[in-house]
Amino acid sequence: MARKNKKKPKKKNKTTAKTARKRQVTAPGWRSLDNSARKAYRFRHVVRFTIEFDTPLHVGSGKEGEGGMTDAGIVTDANGLAAVPGDSLGGALREAFTRCAPREVDNIFGFQERQDGLGSRLTISWGAVHNCQDIPVTGIIDRRQLLLDEVLRSALMPEVREHVRISSRGAADRKQRGLFSEDCLAAGHRFSFELELVSRKDEELNILHTLTALVDSPAFRLGGRTRRGFGACRVIRRKAAAFDLSQKTDYEVYCNHSANLAEQASDLQEFILPDHGPTGLLEIPLRVSPRSYWLFGGGEDIEEAPGDADIAQFRVSKISWENNTGRLERNILVVPGSGVKGPLAHRTAFHYNRLTGVYADNVARGCENSETGFTAASLRLNRHCGECNPAVQELFGFAKDNTAAVTGRRGRVLIDDLFFAAGEEPRPQLIHHAPLGRFSGAPVNLFSERPFWQGDWPTLTIRVIQPETIDPLCRQAFVLALKDLAEGKLQVGAGAGRGLGFCRIDNFPEDILNQWPDQGENHV
Repeated sequence: MARKNKKKPKKKNKTTAKTARKRQVTAPGWRSLDNSARKAYRFRHVVRFTIEFDTPLHVGSGKEGEGGMTDAGIVTDANGLAAVPGDSLGGALREAFTRCAPREVDNIFGFQERQDGLGSRLTISWGAVHNCQDIPVTGIIDRRQLLLDEVLRSALMPEVREHVRISSRGAADRKQRGLFSEDCLAAGHRFSFELELVSRKDEELNILHTLTALVDSPAFRLGGRTRRGFGACRVIRRKAAAFDLSQKTDYEVYCNHSANLAEQASDLQEFILPDHGPTGLLEIPLRVSPRSYWLFGGGEDIEEAPGDADIAQFRVSKISWENNTGRLERNILVVPGSGVKGPLAHRTAFHYNRLTGVYADNVARGCENSETGFTAASLRLNRHCGECNPAVQELFGFAKDNTAAVTGRRGRVLIDDLFFAAGEEPRPQLIHHAPLGRFSGAPVNLFSERPFWQGDWPTLTIRVIQPETIDPLCRQAFVLALKDLAEGKLQVGAGAGRGLGFCRIDNFPEDILNQWPDQGENHV
């Protein structure tokens, strides 16, 4: 009987968990976190914020909206309510902190580089939405109770915002996903969140003040689509406390501090933020007055108005607060920030090409006689339009290109949605249109619209982040685009071919280029 050859057992890996921990501790990034170093970080600074969103909020979930009704849905909690994740808050704070203190970013927010790394000293909770009684919603709540609260009912059922991207030819860019929609939370909702900073000394309050000032800054935005008017917020309440864990009293108070945002934190006191001076932000307030009719389409016609308009003004809902009691207001007239940003970006590209000598006939020269001349000329022209234009990239940002080593960049121009107060809406009017057929001359495709006649918009404030770093030629092109808007040469909204959307600016600063900070000047 043949004898079977026994396989030699594999040599066991002698690397144990203890050895792995030893390697981890001896890694360069962990040397500063030994026991003596951990004892030095004995202070805990806790700050609880309550913020209110002045514009809609969109924190993308990476999936379609509920039921596939929209292209982009929003993040929700276990109750189905809109929420602000802690990593979204941390990412926004880190991006803003990088602009004002780049050397301290890794020390506060941590980093990871191969075997070297450092944990974050900042802990941030999720943002919890408030109910109509201005109390954060935490824990699982019966859905029937949520539906009885009109503020929470708005957080359960987000609004749909539709967008259309206009190409350099003035038409919808359908081939490049120019038509899309997304869910968004109505403006006016309040959220509460808490952050905790670990520090070595109680004197490190300047870091805490910097983080708090960033949340208070007019340039601070949360979520996505912030360059389309979303995510603008302001601080309503702010409480803070510092705990020295080496002291028995502070240690006991810190241990008893409740992480439940719905509970009153008696151990936290009102926190007054000192003045930090310049914020590295250029603000341009403009008083816009339409010259005639104007319209931002995409909405449904109001029921009490006579007639039935096929094209109606876009309207939204908004949460208003009085004596810490919230209520839902519907059919609020709004001027979308994206409706102003798009025309300004197109006109900025036009002026930049004019200033640099880029003209259509020069770019397309040599493509007249070829069979694919029109396509080749279009490709050449597209290199100077839209996100490919240097001025648009500098001011309005551009998306990441997967085919090239381009990481993308966020825009530096912030334009928020403008909401009309009750009783301040201009007078609408129903207008019928009857386009004539090219060959028959008979009316075809009858339609009607309900634009507004003149009136005054709420103050349009254009904010530019880090203006001192923008190229002077891009500045000049942007100011010329604003001047065209002020002089009624640039149309905003729908119906440009029908004479709609031409405005004037009564307080346009003619010396805006002189007010613009020079390159290299520190405004942080």
